[in-house]
Amino acid sequence: MKVGLFVLAVLVLGGLLGCGQSDAAPEVRTDGEMTENLQALLPVAAGELAIDVELSSHRLVTGETLQVRGTVTNRTDYAVRIDSPTSARFHVQLWRDTENGWTIIRSYPEAALMVLSPWGLAPGATVAYGMVLPVEPDWPTHEALRLTVKVDGYADSSEPVVVTVFPASKDAP
Repeated sequence: MKVGLFVLAVLVLGGLLGCGQSDAAPEVRTDGEMTENLQALLPVAAGELAIDVELSSHRLVTGETLQVRGTVTNRTDYAVRIDSPTSARFHVQLWRDTENGWTIIRSYPEAALMVLSPWGLAPGATVAYGMVLPVEPDWPTHEALRLTVKVDGYADSSEPVVVTVFPASKDAP
């Protein structure tokens, strides 16, 4: 029993002191995303990333598709780690103005694997992701909606972009 407690104490102490951890520098891909040795990076803090969104159109028609491009830039002079709790790197959120304020009515992807997927971003690096969304029949029409991009595992999101949805024309083929 004493030997078992001693072994357990050595393992816990070794883990606390960092035994077995690599001191190698994180690997940086050509696009600035870091994939190796992420434990050496500082976790990202609010205000350290710039998130921009570009849309193929701001005037949407039900039944068509919308191309969304999210761009994430590390504004710091050091590499940061983003502890993404899912397999999705970013989420597109559709907001509607309700009596209780702006409320998320849709979030894409609608499902993501709940697998911790940490990743890093080199100093000053920019990574872009794209997503094609269907403009669904249940999206509100003839009113201003907001669309934002949120990096999974990061508190801030992009500035909202205003979009308007119109029903498909009955004359369309």
